[in-house]
Amino acid sequence: MNADEGGVTRLTETPQFESSPTWQPVPVEEESPEPTETPTPPSPTAVSAHVAGRVRLEGVPGSVAAADGSVWVATYDYERAEAAVVRIDAATNEVVASIPVEGTPSNLAVGAGAVWVPSGAQPAVALLRIDAATNEVNGRVENVHGPIAVDATGVWAIEDGPDERDAAAVRIDPESLEIEARVPVGESPFDMVAGAGSIWLVAYPSGGETDYVRLLRIDAASGELEASVPLRASGLWLAADDSGVWLPAWDPDDENDSSAYFVDASTNEVSGEPADVYNFRPFAVVEGRVWFISGPHDPGLPDGGVCGLNIVTRAVDVCVEPESGPNLELAHDPAAFDPVTRSIWIGAFEEPWITRIDVVPAP
Repeated sequence: MNADEGGVTRLTETPQFESSPTWQPVPVEEESPEPTETPTPPSPTAVSAHVAGRVRLEGVPGSVAAADGSVWVATYDYERAEAAVVRIDAATNEVVASIPVEGTPSNLAVGAGAVWVPSGAQPAVALLRIDAATNEVNGRVENVHGPIAVDATGVWAIEDGPDERDAAAVRIDPESLEIEARVPVGESPFDMVAGAGSIWLVAYPSGGETDYVRLLRIDAASGELEASVPLRASGLWLAADDSGVWLPAWDPDDENDSSAYFVDASTNEVSGEPADVYNFRPFAVVEGRVWFISGPHDPGLPDGGVCGLNIVTRAVDVCVEPESGPNLELAHDPAAFDPVTRSIWIGAFEEPWITRIDVVPAP
Protein backbone atom coordinates (compact mmCIF):
# COMPACT_ATOMS: atom_id res chain seq x y z
CA MET A 1 0.00 0.00 0.00
CA ASN A 2 1.33 3.43 -0.94
CA ALA A 3 -0.21 6.13 1.14
CA ASP A 4 0.66 8.75 -1.49
CA GLU A 5 -1.38 6.94 -4.17
CA GLY A 6 -4.76 7.43 -2.58
CA GLY A 7 -4.99 3.96 -1.06
CA VAL A 8 -4.07 1.86 -4.18
CA THR A 9 -1.28 -0.59 -5.05
CA ARG A 10 0.68 -0.25 -8.30
CA LEU A 11 1.04 -3.53 -10.27
CA THR A 12 3.90 -2.45 -12.49
CA GLU A 13 6.56 0.20 -12.23
CA THR A 14 8.04 -0.40 -15.77
CA PRO A 15 8.95 2.98 -17.37
CA GLN A 16 7.40 2.20 -20.81
CA PHE A 17 3.98 1.94 -19.26
CA GLU A 18 4.09 5.38 -17.65
CA SER A 19 1.67 6.84 -20.25
CA SER A 20 -0.73 3.95 -19.77
CA PRO A 21 -0.04 2.38 -16.49
CA THR A 22 -1.47 -0.98 -15.68
CA TRP A 23 -2.83 -0.58 -12.20
CA GLN A 24 -6.02 -1.07 -10.32
CA PRO A 25 -7.35 -0.52 -6.87
CA VAL A 26 -6.87 -3.40 -4.52
CA PRO A 27 -9.65 -3.69 -1.97
CA VAL A 28 -8.51 -3.84 1.59
CA GLU A 29 -10.66 -5.41 4.24
CA GLU A 30 -10.35 -3.44 7.43
CA GLU A 31 -11.05 -5.15 10.69
CA SER A 32 -13.41 -3.34 12.99
CA PRO A 33 -11.56 -2.33 16.12
CA GLU A 34 -12.62 -3.97 19.31
CA PRO A 35 -14.58 -1.59 21.47
CA THR A 36 -12.47 -0.35 24.36
CA GLU A 37 -13.48 1.16 27.63
CA THR A 38 -11.66 4.12 29.07
CA PRO A 39 -9.73 2.72 32.01
CA THR A 40 -10.75 4.03 35.38
CA PRO A 41 -7.82 5.82 37.00
CA PRO A 42 -6.66 4.36 40.29
CA SER A 43 -8.20 5.87 43.37
CA PRO A 44 -5.92 8.36 45.12
CA THR A 45 -3.98 7.36 48.19
CA ALA A 46 -6.17 7.04 51.26
CA VAL A 47 -5.77 9.91 53.70
CA SER A 48 -7.07 10.88 57.10
CA ALA A 49 -7.57 14.33 58.57
CA HIS A 50 -7.47 15.49 62.16
CA VAL A 51 -7.51 18.72 64.11
CA ALA A 52 -3.87 19.50 64.92
CA GLY A 53 -4.24 22.76 66.81
CA ARG A 54 -5.80 26.21 67.05
CA VAL A 55 -4.30 29.70 66.89
CA ARG A 56 -5.80 32.61 68.79
CA LEU A 57 -6.25 35.87 66.87
CA GLU A 58 -6.87 39.47 67.92
CA GLY A 59 -10.04 39.67 65.85
CA VAL A 60 -12.71 37.47 64.33
CA PRO A 61 -11.42 35.59 61.29
CA GLY A 62 -12.90 36.03 57.85
CA SER A 63 -11.20 35.20 54.57
CA VAL A 64 -8.25 32.75 54.67
CA ALA A 65 -5.48 32.16 52.10
CA ALA A 66 -2.37 29.98 52.29
CA ALA A 67 0.81 29.34 50.30
CA ASP A 68 4.52 28.72 50.77
CA GLY A 69 4.20 27.73 54.42
CA SER A 70 2.28 30.85 55.46
CA VAL A 71 -1.38 31.29 56.31
CA TRP A 72 -2.98 34.71 55.86
CA VAL A 73 -6.19 35.61 57.70
CA ALA A 74 -8.39 38.68 57.36
CA THR A 75 -9.55 39.67 60.84
CA TYR A 76 -11.81 42.28 62.35
CA ASP A 77 -11.88 43.43 65.97
CA TYR A 78 -15.44 44.63 66.55
CA GLU A 79 -14.66 46.23 69.92
CA ARG A 80 -11.91 48.41 68.50
CA ALA A 81 -13.33 48.65 64.99
CA GLU A 82 -9.93 47.63 63.61
CA ALA A 83 -9.12 45.35 60.69
CA ALA A 84 -5.90 43.49 59.98
CA VAL A 85 -4.36 40.76 57.88
CA VAL A 86 -2.63 38.26 60.15
CA ARG A 87 0.25 36.05 59.01
CA ILE A 88 0.76 32.65 60.64
CA ASP A 89 3.82 30.45 60.24
CA ALA A 90 2.23 27.11 59.30
CA ALA A 91 5.27 25.20 60.58
CA THR A 92 5.05 26.58 64.12
CA ASN A 93 1.41 27.73 64.39
CA GLU A 94 2.66 31.15 65.52
CA VAL A 95 1.45 34.58 64.48
CA VAL A 96 4.47 36.30 62.93
CA ALA A 97 2.88 39.51 61.63
CA SER A 98 -0.29 41.58 61.85
CA ILE A 99 -0.74 44.19 59.13
CA PRO A 100 -3.38 46.89 59.80
CA VAL A 101 -5.65 47.58 56.83
CA GLU A 102 -8.53 49.94 56.20
CA GLY A 103 -12.14 48.90 55.88
CA THR A 104 -13.15 45.27 56.09
CA PRO A 105 -10.73 42.98 54.24
CA SER A 106 -12.13 40.01 52.33
CA ASN A 107 -11.41 37.55 49.52
CA LEU A 108 -7.69 37.21 50.22
CA ALA A 109 -5.44 35.70 47.56
CA VAL A 110 -1.73 34.88 47.49
CA GLY A 111 0.63 34.96 44.52
CA ALA A 112 3.30 36.93 42.64
CA GLY A 113 5.20 37.52 45.88
CA ALA A 114 2.31 39.27 47.57
CA VAL A 115 -0.98 38.97 49.41
CA TRP A 116 -3.88 40.67 47.66
CA VAL A 117 -6.50 42.21 49.91
CA PRO A 118 -9.78 43.71 48.69
CA SER A 119 -10.88 46.31 51.20
CA GLY A 120 -13.40 49.07 51.74
CA ALA A 121 -17.06 49.28 50.78
CA GLN A 122 -18.84 50.61 47.72
CA PRO A 123 -18.17 53.06 46.26
CA ALA A 124 -14.75 53.41 47.94
CA VAL A 125 -13.21 50.02 47.20
CA ALA A 126 -9.59 49.17 46.49
CA LEU A 127 -7.25 46.20 46.15
CA LEU A 128 -4.26 46.35 48.49
CA ARG A 129 -0.92 44.66 47.81
CA ILE A 130 1.00 43.36 50.83
CA ASP A 131 4.61 42.45 50.11
CA ALA A 132 5.10 38.90 51.41
CA ALA A 133 8.79 39.62 52.04
CA THR A 134 8.29 42.69 54.24
CA ASN A 135 4.68 42.30 55.50
CA GLU A 136 3.97 45.87 54.41
CA VAL A 137 1.27 47.37 52.21
CA ASN A 138 3.17 48.64 49.18
CA GLY A 139 0.54 49.26 46.54
CA ARG A 140 -3.17 49.66 45.80
CA VAL A 141 -5.52 49.56 42.84
CA GLU A 142 -8.56 51.79 43.14
CA ASN A 143 -12.13 50.81 42.23
CA VAL A 144 -11.63 47.05 42.03
CA HIS A 145 -12.70 44.40 44.50
CA GLY A 146 -12.98 40.65 45.05
CA PRO A 147 -13.22 37.86 44.41
CA ILE A 148 -9.54 37.64 43.50
CA ALA A 149 -7.58 35.02 41.54
CA VAL A 150 -3.85 34.98 40.88
CA ASP A 151 -2.10 32.99 38.15
CA ALA A 152 0.93 33.27 35.87
CA THR A 153 -0.73 35.99 33.77
CA GLY A 154 -1.43 38.38 36.63
CA VAL A 155 -3.91 39.28 39.34
CA TRP A 156 -7.60 39.06 38.47
CA ALA A 157 -10.17 41.23 40.23
CA ILE A 158 -13.63 42.69 39.58
CA GLU A 159 -14.45 46.18 38.36
CA ASP A 160 -18.05 47.33 38.58
CA GLY A 161 -19.83 49.08 35.72
CA PRO A 162 -22.60 51.68 35.65
CA ASP A 163 -25.33 49.07 35.95
CA GLU A 164 -25.75 46.00 38.12
CA ARG A 165 -24.87 43.56 35.35
CA ASP A 166 -22.04 45.54 33.76
CA ALA A 167 -19.16 44.19 35.86
CA ALA A 168 -15.88 43.11 34.29
CA ALA A 169 -13.10 40.76 35.32
CA VAL A 170 -9.85 42.70 35.03
CA ARG A 171 -6.29 41.43 34.77
CA ILE A 172 -3.78 43.51 36.73
CA ASP A 173 -0.02 43.49 36.28
CA PRO A 174 1.31 42.52 39.75
CA GLU A 175 4.31 44.85 39.44
CA SER A 176 2.97 48.01 37.79
CA LEU A 177 -0.57 47.52 39.13
CA GLU A 178 -1.91 48.62 35.76
CA ILE A 179 -5.07 47.03 34.37
CA GLU A 180 -4.09 45.10 31.23
CA ALA A 181 -7.39 43.49 30.21
CA ARG A 182 -11.11 43.79 30.84
CA VAL A 183 -13.64 41.01 30.23
CA PRO A 184 -17.38 41.77 30.64
CA VAL A 185 -18.94 39.09 32.84
CA GLY A 186 -22.38 40.40 33.76
CA GLU A 187 -23.16 40.83 37.44
CA SER A 188 -20.30 40.89 39.93
CA PRO A 189 -19.22 37.24 40.38
CA PHE A 190 -19.77 35.24 43.52
CA ASP A 191 -16.48 33.39 43.17
CA MET A 192 -13.48 33.31 40.83
CA VAL A 193 -10.61 30.81 40.63
CA ALA A 194 -7.63 30.03 38.40
CA GLY A 195 -6.92 26.66 36.79
CA ALA A 196 -5.96 25.07 33.47
CA GLY A 197 -4.69 28.37 32.10
CA SER A 198 -8.11 29.90 32.67
CA ILE A 199 -10.08 32.06 35.04
CA TRP A 200 -13.38 30.45 36.06
CA LEU A 201 -16.21 32.40 37.67
CA VAL A 202 -19.88 32.11 38.55
CA ALA A 203 -22.15 35.10 37.96
CA TYR A 204 -25.47 36.25 36.59
CA PRO A 205 -24.92 37.11 32.91
CA SER A 206 -25.27 40.59 31.44
CA GLY A 207 -28.45 41.73 29.73
CA GLY A 208 -30.73 39.79 32.07
CA GLU A 209 -31.18 36.99 29.53
CA THR A 210 -31.24 34.36 32.28
CA ASP A 211 -32.31 34.32 35.89
CA TYR A 212 -29.75 31.77 37.01
CA VAL A 213 -26.06 31.80 37.80
CA ARG A 214 -23.80 30.44 35.07
CA LEU A 215 -20.19 29.26 34.89
CA LEU A 216 -17.90 31.36 32.70
CA ARG A 217 -14.39 30.57 31.48
CA ILE A 218 -11.85 33.24 30.50
CA ASP A 219 -8.64 32.46 28.65
CA ALA A 220 -6.15 34.03 31.05
CA ALA A 221 -3.45 34.74 28.47
CA SER A 222 -5.62 36.40 25.82
CA GLY A 223 -8.08 37.97 28.24
CA GLU A 224 -11.03 36.77 26.18
CA LEU A 225 -14.21 34.98 27.20
CA GLU A 226 -13.67 31.37 26.15
CA ALA A 227 -16.82 29.51 27.18
CA SER A 228 -20.13 29.73 29.00
CA VAL A 229 -21.01 26.37 30.49
CA PRO A 230 -24.76 25.61 30.57
CA LEU A 231 -24.97 24.74 34.24
CA ARG A 232 -27.31 26.26 36.78
CA ALA A 233 -24.94 26.89 39.66
CA SER A 234 -26.67 26.35 42.99
CA GLY A 235 -24.01 27.86 45.22
CA LEU A 236 -21.31 30.48 45.40
CA TRP A 237 -18.22 28.31 45.52
CA LEU A 238 -15.63 27.08 43.02
CA ALA A 239 -12.44 25.02 43.25
CA ALA A 240 -10.18 24.26 40.30
CA ASP A 241 -6.94 22.61 39.24
CA ASP A 242 -5.34 21.96 35.84
CA SER A 243 -7.95 19.32 34.94
CA GLY A 244 -11.06 21.42 35.46
CA VAL A 245 -13.37 23.02 37.98
CA TRP A 246 -15.76 21.80 40.69
CA LEU A 247 -18.96 23.56 41.68
CA PRO A 248 -22.43 22.90 43.11
CA ALA A 249 -25.23 22.93 40.53
CA TRP A 250 -28.91 22.11 40.29
CA ASP A 251 -29.99 18.80 38.82
CA PRO A 252 -31.44 19.54 35.34
CA ASP A 253 -34.28 17.09 36.07
CA ASP A 254 -34.97 18.26 39.62
CA GLU A 255 -34.71 21.96 40.42
CA ASN A 256 -34.78 21.18 44.14
CA ASP A 257 -31.80 18.83 44.11
CA SER A 258 -28.21 20.08 44.06
CA SER A 259 -25.07 18.00 43.56
CA ALA A 260 -21.31 18.41 43.13
CA TYR A 261 -20.36 18.71 39.45
CA PHE A 262 -17.01 18.56 37.68
CA VAL A 263 -16.45 20.46 34.41
CA ASP A 264 -13.56 19.08 32.35
CA ALA A 265 -11.21 21.81 31.12
CA SER A 266 -10.52 19.89 27.89
CA THR A 267 -14.18 19.88 26.81
CA ASN A 268 -15.94 22.57 28.88
CA GLU A 269 -18.53 19.91 29.65
CA VAL A 270 -19.67 18.07 32.74
CA SER A 271 -17.59 14.93 33.19
CA GLY A 272 -18.53 11.90 35.26
CA GLU A 273 -21.46 11.37 37.54
CA PRO A 274 -22.32 14.25 39.85
CA ALA A 275 -21.49 13.51 43.47
CA ASP A 276 -24.41 13.27 45.85
CA VAL A 277 -23.55 16.24 48.08
CA TYR A 278 -26.18 18.93 48.57
CA ASN A 279 -24.21 21.42 50.70
CA PHE A 280 -21.09 21.53 48.55
CA ARG A 281 -18.76 24.46 49.31
CA PRO A 282 -15.45 23.56 47.62
CA PHE A 283 -12.24 25.49 48.35
CA ALA A 284 -9.28 23.32 47.21
CA VAL A 285 -8.41 20.39 44.95
CA VAL A 286 -5.45 18.53 46.47
CA GLU A 287 -4.46 15.06 47.64
CA GLY A 288 -6.76 13.47 45.04
CA ARG A 289 -9.80 15.13 46.54
CA VAL A 290 -11.87 18.25 46.30
CA TRP A 291 -12.16 19.64 49.82
CA PHE A 292 -15.35 21.36 50.87
CA ILE A 293 -17.24 22.71 53.86
CA SER A 294 -20.20 20.48 54.58
CA GLY A 295 -23.65 21.55 55.72
CA PRO A 296 -26.82 20.39 57.43
CA HIS A 297 -28.57 18.74 54.49
CA ASP A 298 -26.27 15.77 53.91
CA PRO A 299 -26.93 12.85 56.28
CA GLY A 300 -23.75 11.42 57.69
CA LEU A 301 -21.68 14.56 57.13
CA PRO A 302 -20.98 17.07 59.90
CA ASP A 303 -22.58 20.51 59.75
CA GLY A 304 -19.69 22.90 59.26
CA GLY A 305 -17.17 20.12 58.82
CA VAL A 306 -14.26 19.85 56.39
CA CYS A 307 -14.60 16.90 54.03
CA GLY A 308 -12.75 15.42 51.07
CA LEU A 309 -14.62 14.16 47.99
CA ASN A 310 -12.61 11.49 46.19
CA ILE A 311 -12.26 12.74 42.59
CA VAL A 312 -12.25 9.19 41.19
CA THR A 313 -14.95 7.41 43.19
CA ARG A 314 -17.01 10.60 43.64
CA ALA A 315 -17.60 9.58 47.26
CA VAL A 316 -16.78 11.47 50.44
CA ASP A 317 -14.08 9.39 52.10
CA VAL A 318 -12.67 11.71 54.76
CA CYS A 319 -14.22 14.26 57.12
CA VAL A 320 -13.22 16.15 60.21
CA GLU A 321 -15.27 18.44 62.42
CA PRO A 322 -13.49 21.46 63.92
CA GLU A 323 -14.56 22.73 67.33
CA SER A 324 -16.32 25.64 65.67
CA GLY A 325 -17.36 25.89 62.05
CA PRO A 326 -16.79 29.00 59.93
CA ASN A 327 -19.02 32.01 59.55
CA LEU A 328 -20.14 31.66 55.94
CA GLU A 329 -21.93 35.01 56.04
CA LEU A 330 -18.84 36.93 57.16
CA ALA A 331 -16.43 35.14 54.82
CA HIS A 332 -17.07 33.54 51.49
CA ASP A 333 -13.69 31.79 51.59
CA PRO A 334 -13.02 30.91 55.24
CA ALA A 335 -10.71 27.94 54.57
CA ALA A 336 -7.48 27.29 52.66
CA PHE A 337 -4.89 24.56 52.09
CA ASP A 338 -1.15 25.06 52.60
CA PRO A 339 0.76 22.60 50.37
CA VAL A 340 4.04 22.95 52.29
CA THR A 341 2.64 21.60 55.56
CA ARG A 342 -0.29 19.68 53.98
CA SER A 343 -2.62 21.47 56.34
CA ILE A 344 -6.08 23.02 56.06
CA TRP A 345 -6.86 26.19 57.97
CA ILE A 346 -10.41 27.25 58.78
CA GLY A 347 -11.76 30.19 60.77
CA ALA A 348 -14.15 29.86 63.70
CA PHE A 349 -17.68 31.25 63.90
CA GLU A 350 -17.70 34.64 65.67
CA GLU A 351 -14.68 33.62 67.75
CA PRO A 352 -11.05 34.79 67.51
CA TRP A 353 -9.66 31.40 66.53
CA ILE A 354 -8.44 29.61 63.44
CA THR A 355 -8.18 25.81 63.40
CA ARG A 356 -5.43 23.75 61.79
CA ILE A 357 -6.36 20.40 60.21
CA ASP A 358 -3.54 18.09 59.10
CA VAL A 359 -4.04 15.80 56.09
CA VAL A 360 -1.88 12.68 56.39
CA PRO A 361 -1.69 9.22 54.76
CA ALA A 362 -4.23 6.87 56.29
CA PRO A 363 -2.77 4.30 58.68
